Amino acid sequence: DDTDGIQLDNFGFGVSFLTATGQAIFGGDGGFHIFDPLELTRNTLHQSPKIQITELQLNNQKVILPIWEKEALHLSYQENTFAFGINCIDYKNPDKVHLEYRLEEYDGIWRKAGSEKTANYVNVPPGTYLFKVRGANSEGYLSEQEKTIKIIISPPWWQTWWSKLLGLLIIG
Repeated sequence: DDTDGIQLDNFGFGVSFLTATGQAIFGGDGGFHIFDPLELTRNTLHQSPKIQITELQLNNQKVILPIWEKEALHLSYQENTFAFGINCIDYKNPDKVHLEYRLEEYDGIWRKAGSEKTANYVNVPPGTYLFKVRGANSEGYLSEQEKTIKIIISPPWWQTWWSKLLGLLIIG
C-alpha cells in the first residue's frame, strides 16, 4: 500500500534502472526513487529503529533550528508552550510506527503520539525537565535507546532567588 513512503501508482513506464552496485532507480511524477533493496531489508526488519526529534515549535511558531543536534534547550518563561516533531525511522511502513513521549518532572506517564507525531506542551512552569521519546517500528521492534533533550525554562526575574532576597532587604 502507499503507507510505505513510495509513490507506487505514479511511476513512468520504462523509467527504471538497476545500477552496477545493485541499487534500483525508479522515475515518476515529481522525481525519482533510488535505494538498495538489500540495505532496505537489513535496516528495517530486525534492528532497533532510530528515534529522532525532528522539529521545534515555540508558542505555535516553527523554529528553524537543528533540534536533533541539541542536548539541551534553554527557554524563557514566555516560551513555555512548545511542541516537538518526533519520528521513528522506518522505510518499510512509516505510518505504522508507534511512538511514546514524556516530559520527566511534568508528565506522570508516557503519552502515545498520534499520527501527527507531535508532542505538545502548554504553559509548562519554570524548571528543568528531560523530554524523552521511545518507539517501535512497523515490525514491532522497540528502540534500544530513548532520544532525549534537556529543557530548562527560566523563571521570570521576579521569581528568582536574587529578586526575593532584594525584596527582603528592602522591606527588612
